[in-house]
Amino acid sequence: MTNIKEFAEMKGLVKRYLDGLSSSSEDKSIEQFLKADEKNLDLFRLWEKEWEQEYQSDDNTQKEWDWTNNVLGAYIVNMEEQENRKAHLQVVWHHLMQAAAIVAFIFVSSFATWYIMEHQSPKYYACNVPYGSKTQITLPDGSKVWLNAGSRLTYSNQFDNRNRKVQLQGEGYFEVAKHQGAEFTVNTKGYDVIVKGTHFDVSAYNDDPNIVTSLLEGSVEIARQGQTMMLKPGENASLNISSGSLVKSNIKNEPNAWIDRRISYDAISTGDLARILSREYAVNIHILNPELNQRKFAISLRNKETISEVISTLQSIASFKVERNGKDIYIR
Repeated sequence: MTNIKEFAEMKGLVKRYLDGLSSSSEDKSIEQFLKADEKNLDLFRLWEKEWEQEYQSDDNTQKEWDWTNNVLGAYIVNMEEQENRKAHLQVVWHHLMQAAAIVAFIFVSSFATWYIMEHQSPKYYACNVPYGSKTQITLPDGSKVWLNAGSRLTYSNQFDNRNRKVQLQGEGYFEVAKHQGAEFTVNTKGYDVIVKGTHFDVSAYNDDPNIVTSLLEGSVEIARQGQTMMLKPGENASLNISSGSLVKSNIKNEPNAWIDRRISYDAISTGDLARILSREYAVNIHILNPELNQRKFAISLRNKETISEVISTLQSIASFKVERNGKDIYIR
């Protein structure tokens, strides 16, 4: 209220209302008074208590009171209920907004993480194995890879159950973990080896004339320049780098014997053996007589012999003349 006079006038109107003598215009003024300020409702209740203490109603006045109370009194009760609902809704709305903010934050964070992972330039991890060594690693999808001497395996930081691609230079024996619908691919300089879960060996050294994939278990697909070749266990695929000829044949030797540091061949050329021994023992074997490169013989090394012992064995079975100068070995 703005002044004492207006205050007294409104109190008088409320008393007339409580006496049941107020007109419709006066009732409207009281209604506007209650709407104007929440505190005015408290004043109304205070004046109502004063009226109850001072006034003893007769039957006629009570009837008038009951009638008007059903009108204006219902409005006051309704107004209080609306205020209570309003306060409750504000609390509920506040909690809903907090929950929505949390959900929005999680969504935005997840989307940002996905967007960054999908659109950032991939980084690559490489496992390099020096000559004279071997190693075994487990990829993020659970696949196991054994790498032979002088090999390099590369895969990106985006390697996961949906993107299982690796690049191989050298020789690796793979035991691929199975994941439904997610193919595992080994990329070499000559072709791709595509699998879903299997055991196989891939030899793809840069200085070897052939890339050979030998399947021990499961099934693989060789993909080269739009053409494919399926392998069954016990078969291998050999690509001649010079001619581009890709042929399939049965496995004759034990392709993964190198994992146990064994060398076993029924028929191997001197040139191929020289490359294998150079990597296995970290030496440089030079064949000075070109005619010896294609000479084939059987050899089995199973006791982790030293390179000196291997040279001695070669001299006895193939009548080679061998000279050694540190890491350089010359065959005549």
